Amino acid sequence: MTSERDKTRPGGSGKGPPPLTRAEIVRKLHDRLSISSREAGRILEAVIACLSETLAEGRPVTIAGLGRFCVRDTPARPGRNPRTGAYAQVPGRRRPCFSMSRELRERMLRSLPEPPAPMGPAGGAAPGGPAPPDAVPPGAPVPEGAAPQGGRKVAARGGPPATGVPGRD
Repeated sequence: MTSERDKTRPGGSGKGPPPLTRAEIVRKLHDRLSISSREAGRILEAVIACLSETLAEGRPVTIAGLGRFCVRDTPARPGRNPRTGAYAQVPGRRRPCFSMSRELRERMLRSLPEPPAPMGPAGGAAPGGPAPPDAVPPGAPVPEGAAPQGGRKVAARGGPPATGVPGRD
């Protein structure tokens, strides 16, 4: 059985393009820099080691055009064991974080496909999106006993009359 986490890993069955792997990065470095694959692998390992060591020291890493990697300390907090319901102290820890650069954000936004144009009354759907299947079109008579759109039922079957006066409902 595959978990949701496994679907995002290489070889998983998640939707979308597969993630970029170390091997693919080495291949791209080999092609772009015209160096051997072994040399490209050593360069990648050196960069990863440098980033890891710096973050382990608690220092942020900023790469222009890409973003900022940092480590955030989260304090200890009270929690509950979901299985037993017992209260326990969850220890504090260090979490990695990443903030993308403005340049990368703009590049990603430019690569998004254009959203479809909203359809008007001639196209069928309203600009706000499709109506729910049980929606009554504006101006149409509401069936007896049905709740008016956006409201609640006035009188339920077998309940007291809506006005409180017999014969006036």
